[in-house]
Amino acid sequence: MVGRFEIDSAGSYLYWPDHDLHMGPSQMLQAVDPMYLSDVEIRRYEMEKVSLALLDMRNARHLKQTDIPGLSERHVRRLEKEKVRLTVGAATRFASAFAMTLPEFLDELSRRITGLGGGASLDQAPGRVAAR
Repeated sequence: MVGRFEIDSAGSYLYWPDHDLHMGPSQMLQAVDPMYLSDVEIRRYEMEKVSLALLDMRNARHLKQTDIPGLSERHVRRLEKEKVRLTVGAATRFASAFAMTLPEFLDELSRRITGLGGGASLDQAPGRVAAR
């Protein structure tokens, strides 16, 4: 099937006109490495747990998304909705808003992530403040 193909002008996929087939990088990686999608799912789950833990920590302190100095409300929302990854800079800003050092923040974040493992819901996580 290699035959004649075209590369998308943006370089985001290959196209085989004779078969009307488009193939992007993730499909190519999956064809070469069947575990590729599993790895992607594992990373997504890890990110989701960080996102849930961040949300839980902020809610436990009764802070709004706008109460994290140096981060826009949009960025906090994206962190809590697993749209972007937590960086050291953002973690430092969360720590400051929580009146913690960065190591203290990372320690609590780690404890909360561990508490979310094994299918536990946020309501079962340590320090959870129930929504009213």
